[in-house]
Amino acid sequence: MSRLLSQKISHKDTKEAQRDFVRLCETLRLRAFVAKKRMRPAFYT
Repeated sequence: MSRLLSQKISHKDTKEAQRDFVRLCETLRLRAFVAKKRMRPAFYT
């Protein structure tokens, strides 16, 4: 899986791909933080 991902990134513009990846990670981190903070089942659906 990660091998395929790195191949895709190398084919794309690397800076653009990294930016997308960082944005994705930040979004996931924020969602996890909000879910933990509020502890509501609605956030897990």
